[in-house]
Amino acid sequence: MQNNSESTQDSGQESRQESIGKFASKLGVDVSATPTEIRQAYIKLKRIYGDRSAGYSLVSDEQRLQQLEQLEFAYSGLSEWAQNRQ
Repeated sequence: MQNNSESTQDSGQESRQESIGKFASKLGVDVSATPTEIRQAYIKLKRIYGDRSAGYSLVSDEQRLQQLEQLEFAYSGLSEWAQNRQ
C-alpha cells in the first residue's frame, strides 16, 4: 500500500505528463519532438496567429491574442521539458 507522499508524487507525475501531452498537441508536435522541432512549430503557429489578416476575420482579435498566449505557455513548458530530457 502506498503512503500519501508516494500517491501524491505519482499523481503529480501523471499530471505533468498530461500537461506535456497537451502542450505538444497545442503546438502540433509529438511529445518526443526535439527542441528544434518544438521551436519550428511554435514559430510557424506564432506567425499564423500573430498576423491579424491571416485569420480572415474568422476569429476576433481577443481570440487571436488568447491563442497566442496559449502558444507561448505551451512552448515555454514543452521546450523546458525537452531541454531537461536531453
